[in-house]
Amino acid sequence: MNKTKRVASCLVLSLGMMIAQPVLAADTATTVTEVKPNTYTLTQIQTLAEQKNKTAQQLALQWKLLEENRMTLGNSISDIDNSIYAMANSGGMDVSSSGEADSLRALISQLQAQEGADKDPSIQAQIVLLQGQLAQLEGSASQMASSMQSSIASLQSSKTGLESNLTTVKNNQKDIEQSQDDLKVQMRYLATNLFLSALEMEQNIALLEKNYELALKMEELEKLKNQLGMSVELDISAKVLESSQTASKLKQAQDGLAVIKRQINDLIGRPVNAELNLAPVELTTNITPAPAYSNKLVEEITKASYKIKTFNRDIGNYRSEAEDLRSSGNTNSNQYNVIDRNIDLKNLEIQTEKVTIANNVKSQLDKIDSTGRAYREAQINYEQAQKTYDYTKQRYDLGMISPLEFEAAELTLLQAEIQNMTAGYEHYLANESFKAMQKGISLSSN
Repeated sequence: MNKTKRVASCLVLSLGMMIAQPVLAADTATTVTEVKPNTYTLTQIQTLAEQKNKTAQQLALQWKLLEENRMTLGNSISDIDNSIYAMANSGGMDVSSSGEADSLRALISQLQAQEGADKDPSIQAQIVLLQGQLAQLEGSASQMASSMQSSIASLQSSKTGLESNLTTVKNNQKDIEQSQDDLKVQMRYLATNLFLSALEMEQNIALLEKNYELALKMEELEKLKNQLGMSVELDISAKVLESSQTASKLKQAQDGLAVIKRQINDLIGRPVNAELNLAPVELTTNITPAPAYSNKLVEEITKASYKIKTFNRDIGNYRSEAEDLRSSGNTNSNQYNVIDRNIDLKNLEIQTEKVTIANNVKSQLDKIDSTGRAYREAQINYEQAQKTYDYTKQRYDLGMISPLEFEAAELTLLQAEIQNMTAGYEHYLANESFKAMQKGISLSSN
């Protein structure tokens, strides 16, 4: 097997799937040749991206902060409940249970029961004095009871506010947990995209290096022809320009690969400039059409949308708010109108999101089919390029063409191989996006 065939053998796309979803074959981190240090397989990159990306760490910290807030709110609500219970059972709200009041009543009764009390001015004076003390005591107790009732009402209002905050915190935690689940899929997709882009870039660099070598040889050949009087200076200048342009493209590609590798390192928690080598991936070539677009498929994907679930949750919260107002006897129609308008807005957002999902499903299925057709065409072109190369090699072995012509044929084959690889990657990633969509997850680089 020639060198280009060996390169191609580790870059074939696996597209055998249940619902038009290609699957990458196992990584080939270990081969007959020695593995370079700091070499990572695709599976390793995907796993590290899930675990080490900065967004996942931020979400974990945000969840912990919310958990601390939840515990604080829970403790505050418990403290309010204890205070309300203590006030309601303190006895200070019931004047009849006061021992001092009972004593005053008993004294008044004794004085009134004495013979001739109604005609004795001194007894009457004592009775009036005691009745005044009793009235003052009852007035103070009544004020205390009223104040306690007000305090309890205030505590209950504070408790309602804290419970509302607690519900918001719990909902935010659920949102973060959903985001964490979605992020794993998104990071695997991003890692795969960057990994495959880096492999593609490496192949492009190999092609440009060969192009540059060939351009330099053609430049030297043109100089020799000029010395023999077979060309003019303008021909040499054209070859020099071609070499310079190829060198510039090569430098841009090398810089581009360095940027991608820095992104991968950052994604998996490594120093951005650390050495990074990527193991080749084995892929197969079966292409399966995307599933048919249907209302049932759209409904299934819509049901998986967490965004729509949050809209429905908001509507439920608004309805609970209205029910609380009714329970409290609130008759302010403006408050109910505000709640109704908010519910209407959420329903409109739900309808808009459903239309967006339906359009995205159609677009993604079309992309699967279009990339599948492009991949099949690239496969055919690569097969044809391989046949042309084999025929050219036979001519070269027989001495019928020059080494430069043979090198040009090798470059043509390598270019067809890269185009085939690129088309395969595009088709694979299109299917990965659809798989995520089926789980209700949006991929930003879709």
